[in-house]
Amino acid sequence: MKKFILGIFTGLILVLLLIFLGVFALSRYLGAPSDPVRGETLLELKWPGSLPGHRISPLDSDLKAPLNLSGLRRAVRDAAGDERIRALLITGGVEIRREHIAELAEAVESFRALGKPVLAHLESGFDNAYLLACLADRVSLSPSAAGGLYLAGAALGANYMKELLDKLGIRVHVLHAGQAKQFGEEYSRDSMSPAVRENLELLVEDILREEVNWIAARRGIETAAVEALFTEPGRLSIGPAEALELGLVDALETRSQWESWLEQEFGGARRLAAASLLGGSSFPLAHRPKEEVLKDHVAVLWAEGGIMPAGVGEYRHLRSDVFTEQIRELADREAVRAVVLRVESPGGSALASEEIYQELLQLDAEKPLVVSMGPVAASGGYYISAPARKIWVSPFSITGSIGVAALLPDLSGAWDKLGLTADGVFPTTLSRLLMPGLEPEPEALRSLRDLLGRIYGEFKDRVTARRSFPPARMEELAGGRVWSGRRAVELGLADYLGGLDAAVAGAAKLAGATGLETVHYPPVMNLLELLLAGELNPRDLLPLAAGPAQELLANLAGADPLLARYVEELAGGRASSLPDPALLLRTEWFQRLRE
Repeated sequence: MKKFILGIFTGLILVLLLIFLGVFALSRYLGAPSDPVRGETLLELKWPGSLPGHRISPLDSDLKAPLNLSGLRRAVRDAAGDERIRALLITGGVEIRREHIAELAEAVESFRALGKPVLAHLESGFDNAYLLACLADRVSLSPSAAGGLYLAGAALGANYMKELLDKLGIRVHVLHAGQAKQFGEEYSRDSMSPAVRENLELLVEDILREEVNWIAARRGIETAAVEALFTEPGRLSIGPAEALELGLVDALETRSQWESWLEQEFGGARRLAAASLLGGSSFPLAHRPKEEVLKDHVAVLWAEGGIMPAGVGEYRHLRSDVFTEQIRELADREAVRAVVLRVESPGGSALASEEIYQELLQLDAEKPLVVSMGPVAASGGYYISAPARKIWVSPFSITGSIGVAALLPDLSGAWDKLGLTADGVFPTTLSRLLMPGLEPEPEALRSLRDLLGRIYGEFKDRVTARRSFPPARMEELAGGRVWSGRRAVELGLADYLGGLDAAVAGAAKLAGATGLETVHYPPVMNLLELLLAGELNPRDLLPLAAGPAQELLANLAGADPLLARYVEELAGGRASSLPDPALLLRTEWFQRLRE
């Protein structure tokens, strides 16, 4: 009865939500678009939360034009050519990834090239906020002793849970094909393995060097002096006065003083957030005019999120069935002269990665395919990058991780603690393996290791087929090792250092064309458009809200939501509410193998 009442209540909420969204969106859509720039204007780079690359989570969307990196870059370039926009303002309090700062820098340079100033103010500056501020011609910082700059630099770490899981009676078998593959070892170890540590030390060293060079080049300071600020023992921060003396900032000002300075320089110029330039209607990007996409252009296809098999995962994931369909559409579209695959993915399913790989090979046979790597293009993210003719990568990108791993939770110890006994009739090795409470047989583990080895071999074969590495060299670069973008170019895993602009220019050159427009795919949709297009079901809205909590439990239990519930019930001592073990027979373990 409770479930019935709850279902009716939930349904009413969703119906009312849809009615509200429909009425509000219709009123906006029918209204005439207005020019957001009125008179002299200062364009301000600010956004709520983190800045996504292209695709926006439904929970972070609304009925306005969603703000993402691809749209923000275009907005800044459009602003550069608008004589009413006199300056670009960068203020603190925004979240942005290192590599996205490098991409944004390309657009900011086009703004500065027209003689327009770029100005920044920070109340305090943490790593990426300060790296972003370094794009400015003038950087001011609050003089408060509580402010200053806090430069922690690159770091990688994890909380190791073996002792906790031992207390719960849970053992997680972590199987790797590639000794430096980090995935999952936090469940089976108390500390970082030597091979992983050696690899990550090199990666952190590379990324830290890129940060140091970024600051030194843009602030005109000796590299050694900047490096000392990061590595000096005992240093936690750089005070305002010291930051000014070292040349890390140009002025010490409170926010009020900075505002007064702007008023003095630009008079009554009004402020405008960059997101306001993305369109005047509620459907600014998803419903492009047909004539625009009929023009010859370079397509930028965004591959974002964890890679999942067909029919598995949510909107935020990169599903093989949906993505391969998008690839085929670009292959069939005559106006698409070349394709830039923009990869921002840490990987996922090996099976899904292979499906996407094969579809991309077909695409490249018809028109040039190149890759632009984002903040992370590793594991499956590198797998799907391999078909490209050329790969562009940012110095801040993390790539590689050519290896395979699988997690197999063993709950038999937890069953013993609770006084439970698992038993049944299991005609196959797989059916027994999927029964919670039974310790995996050695034969099953050997079989799983063999499967991982075959997948790992196929992964390496796919890379060598396109990158022409001899087998011995391939093994040196693989093994689950991760690399910085600059080192990936040196090793031959990528071809050029450069951002999205460079990749687009390279793709156009391979197509034998110049002056092509750039169109980003898939179209950006706001919440209502996702619902109307069938990309998102109304019933999916409530589960999406609980996503972070579900993901935490899923990770603890080995990336399996059902096993996550077991962990939750065991931790709470509520074994009586555990689901029927027969449900576990529906679990497809081979789909959860990770490169």
